Amino acid sequence: MRKLSASYSRIDELDRPTINASSTYSPYEYGHANFRQHNLKGFRSLLRSKVLRKFFTRLVLFGIAIFAVLFAYQTGVSSIRCHRPIVDIHTLTETDLEFSFAEREAGSLEPMFEFGPRIVPLQRKLGLIAIAAGKKSKERVDHLVKLAGFENFSFFLWHWDNSTWNEFDWYKNVTSVRQLKQTKYWFAKRFLSPHVVQNYDYVFVWDDDFGLSPEFDPAKFVMTMKNYNIHFAQPAISSGEHFGVTKVVKTPGVIGRYVNFVEMMFPVISSAAWSTCAWRAIPYDGRAYWGVDNLWYPMCGAQGFCRVAILDKYPVAHMDTRNLGGWAFSMTKELVHYRRMFTNECERVGEKTRKKTRYPKAVRDFCRLWMAGYFTTSIDFFITFNNIKPQDQLNDQCPMESDFPGTRNKKYYEGLEVSAHHRNTL
Repeated sequence: MRKLSASYSRIDELDRPTINASSTYSPYEYGHANFRQHNLKGFRSLLRSKVLRKFFTRLVLFGIAIFAVLFAYQTGVSSIRCHRPIVDIHTLTETDLEFSFAEREAGSLEPMFEFGPRIVPLQRKLGLIAIAAGKKSKERVDHLVKLAGFENFSFFLWHWDNSTWNEFDWYKNVTSVRQLKQTKYWFAKRFLSPHVVQNYDYVFVWDDDFGLSPEFDPAKFVMTMKNYNIHFAQPAISSGEHFGVTKVVKTPGVIGRYVNFVEMMFPVISSAAWSTCAWRAIPYDGRAYWGVDNLWYPMCGAQGFCRVAILDKYPVAHMDTRNLGGWAFSMTKELVHYRRMFTNECERVGEKTRKKTRYPKAVRDFCRLWMAGYFTTSIDFFITFNNIKPQDQLNDQCPMESDFPGTRNKKYYEGLEVSAHHRNTL
């Protein structure tokens, strides 16, 4: 037999084995080379396949994307934005829901005087009356506390001075917070969060310069709001209106009027509207908070809290008639900044809408009113739509339907987390 031997080139250059006639032929060696050649060709064809190349390409891109997201998160790169809903610090997470039995039900501001858990369910009350109170208002606050009583109301006093109130027997039954030289809505944003107001039908967010008239009754005021499902209201002003605004002055012979604006001095707000809209629209970094009341009708009305009213049947006096003096400039500056915040947002919404991004109807209705120049002149404030009529208790129409077409007015409790025990009492 003729002796042959196989000599091989480098594996990466091998196409087929080369037979050297001077070498001894080995079938095993030749078969092994052929086996290696066959597998190498198969591996090369696998590498050349479109499916595998596409898989590796996607794997590399996926790895790059993960690295980019982690890098952006760690370094705080703001140019990479994930389109996801804003996380609300007051929204329960899955863990919170799992252990929410510890809360038992919506809380209240009732003080604890005994050890151990309170008897549940807690009493649901008509209102929580929160007042930014200083030493000059002691007699007025004392009058209101005795008039309202603790059976239907709880009280939350925000002290902005060093005054002491221990001379009043009722003071041990109220909750109070003290921070020097702060303003009402500074306290409200921090201490009147949605969970705090859940166990009350309405929230009073009042200045301390009120004067109670003989006609004013807190319980009847709230019951009128409940019967007509009014979400924002203020008592008519019997005297001491600011800036000569006569539209808030008491109109005789009527229960009240549906309007597009209530002032930030003496508002009474449904807990649902406060939790869902009004509280969320208050910035943390305000001082005078001029402008927060500008949002209540267009923004909250667009969400279904569209009945805003002045109740003429229950007037109060405004005791502080001083002009603003040196505060006027800084307060106006804050108002302009506050309005600009929402104007910028509505401009962004308009730009996104033109690019076919679909926003909720409430957002579109608000921005339509806001960008049309709502509340840019004094003429825009306190526009009266119509008087409150008994038949309004039987329907859910917004007073000015053209402002929020297709939107119904919500019940005063819609949106609240109400316990099963209290559900039948609403």
